[in-house]
Amino acid sequence: MAIDNDKVGPRDFKLAVDAPAESKRLKFFVDFDGKLFINGYYENVEPEEYLPDPAWRGEMGYPIDFLPNEIRIEFEGLS
Repeated sequence: MAIDNDKVGPRDFKLAVDAPAESKRLKFFVDFDGKLFINGYYENVEPEEYLPDPAWRGEMGYPIDFLPNEIRIEFEGLS
């Protein structure tokens, strides 16, 4: 599967989280297996406008809420 080359696991993700706090805000979350796009931008953008096909679901929300627990804890205390 093409996405396998770009998958990031908890260990690799930790390296990115060690960046300065201002760059830790997640803007979106994509679950390719579940065909779910969570839009964390709140600037009058409807997520449904950018989905690849009707099988996908798009929602407004907090992308951090959709991360696995072992990754989510890296974002505790950040808004």
